[in-house]
Amino acid sequence: MSLQWRKRLKDVAALHLRQIPCLHAVVRACRCFKRSRYYSLQQEDGEAEASAVEDKRQNVNVLLGEVLMKASLAGMIGVTVLCLVRTQGFTEDEMDKLADVRVVDEEYEWLRFKEDSPLVLYLATVEMLICGSCAVTAAAMYQRRGYQMEHPENKPQQYMKVELSKKEGELYGLGFRPSSDGLECLVVEDVRGALQRWNRRALEPSPEELVEEALEEVGPDTKPKPQVSLGSTIVAVNEVYADVGLMQQQLLSKSQVTLWLTESRDHPSDFESSVFAGNGFSERTAEGSVEAETVGAQAEQVGTADADDADDADADGSKAAKIAASSAPVERGPRFACVAMEDEEPQILTSWAVCSLMFGWVTMLPILLMQPHEERPRQQLFRQFLLKRLAVWPSFVILPLWLLLWFVDCIQLLFMFQLIHPFYFFLICHSVLPAIMTWHLFTMQVADERIILDQRKSRAVEAGEENVIEDPQPVFLKELIMINPVALVGLGASASIPILLCSLFTVFETRRLKVAQSYVNVIYGSMTILQLVSMYFLYHLRFAQLPEMYLAGFYFLLSIPCFAVWCICILCAGQYAKKDLFLVQSQRLERAKELARKDVRFTGTSEPSESLVDCTEALTRAYVLIYTV
Repeated sequence: MSLQWRKRLKDVAALHLRQIPCLHAVVRACRCFKRSRYYSLQQEDGEAEASAVEDKRQNVNVLLGEVLMKASLAGMIGVTVLCLVRTQGFTEDEMDKLADVRVVDEEYEWLRFKEDSPLVLYLATVEMLICGSCAVTAAAMYQRRGYQMEHPENKPQQYMKVELSKKEGELYGLGFRPSSDGLECLVVEDVRGALQRWNRRALEPSPEELVEEALEEVGPDTKPKPQVSLGSTIVAVNEVYADVGLMQQQLLSKSQVTLWLTESRDHPSDFESSVFAGNGFSERTAEGSVEAETVGAQAEQVGTADADDADDADADGSKAAKIAASSAPVERGPRFACVAMEDEEPQILTSWAVCSLMFGWVTMLPILLMQPHEERPRQQLFRQFLLKRLAVWPSFVILPLWLLLWFVDCIQLLFMFQLIHPFYFFLICHSVLPAIMTWHLFTMQVADERIILDQRKSRAVEAGEENVIEDPQPVFLKELIMINPVALVGLGASASIPILLCSLFTVFETRRLKVAQSYVNVIYGSMTILQLVSMYFLYHLRFAQLPEMYLAGFYFLLSIPCFAVWCICILCAGQYAKKDLFLVQSQRLERAKELARKDVRFTGTSEPSESLVDCTEALTRAYVLIYTV
């Protein structure tokens, strides 16, 4: 299979995995445990004194996650015993005979209740497991790592130092995308211009190597020379570190910069990549760079020769590769820079916030217990709008009420005794409370848009340079549209009416958010019929039919009508992603042409508009364009 097709399959798999945030959280938690063990061993070895400083701000989430995951395992064991006890004495064949004989409906329903209720209690234990996994994942993502607590220049042996300079009207040739969810680094996506020249100079032999070669003492390369390749992560720019917005500002405003990059394949940015992608960056490198794998492949071609001949062939191949790389022409990049300069996007937290409209406290509790960075306004929005602002509603009423209703529902299923009618339970838990949360999430999206525009404006003024950048990304609205179709059907059946009303009464500033708002109105406007139908069935539901209703909901998700709805949702999401991509490209080109008309250096030139700004799609994310500087 070709590299292009493998990359496409990885992207598709990663896209669908990200669209199921709860499942993704469980996978992330397992990886976080493994990597936390790896970093703890590094600290014990004493590779760096600063590594001994541990960030304990997220310990509450860690403790919550461990307790809930252990409690869920104990609950699964207890539910298994309960299932064996309740099903003892009758089999499925006997239940079918009772159904054929047409015994009293109420008696048959209670027998079905006794048989199906343990399965529903299993779902409750799974919810506890998901909540614990999300808590551990949130703690791992937003825990400050070594490169975020101390400048990398204090630990030069762990990083690669790159010094670049550019002329007036020239770019560094660096294409990147900012990380998300607390990683605070820039992932290299393209290498051109000055950065490519640095790669070429790094391959040139040093004076010591020239002397050894003249004395015929040179042997095969045992260690590849450092190169800035695709997938490398920039953790600091000049004196700025642990802030992707200010790092981009340095790249835009300074004519000379010092980049600090990681050479290790086990960088924390792997938390952000898909579990299917792994550390696959070694398969593709920037132009002008040479990997150790290439040298090894050349050595394998001379396997029939003796050891000395193989060493000579390896050295000659390495030398020829370096000469070819050093003589390769430097690729010319775009004319104008394109940087965002705002804080990181809280993508995973936004996904969990959307899931909380369906699952309630399960994914909302880890968000509220996450301790945000004191200098990151976008991280603080979740606590401001869901915990502190109008505190009478979000934290002190909604979350405890969700927990209380969940506990009451479990007690009802365990003791087979009605405490609250199913209609009122679902009305409060899955309609009223999500409606309040939906309004706060929409107001939070408006505040996030305002913060991004303010940060871009203030930092652009401080940088003193104009750049081409599109409108802010509608993180929350995009999640409502691009969510997994299975979750979209469940969300539409429970909260489509409040989502539609909140969207209609919310006013956004930028064109990009207005386009996303129109898709939200269309998708959830049609889903209102599904919510009305579900409320009608819940109104006529009896308590004895409650477990069967839970199981019937999962059966409905696998039915042909629901599958048709999935296809429509996927088409709408794909159409929105393409339209958003075209809108971003058009905004970059329009703003680049406007800057070109104002710049005297471009007066009278007839260069194509595509050369003014880079509109390359990111390698690891679908429908996302990289930034260039």
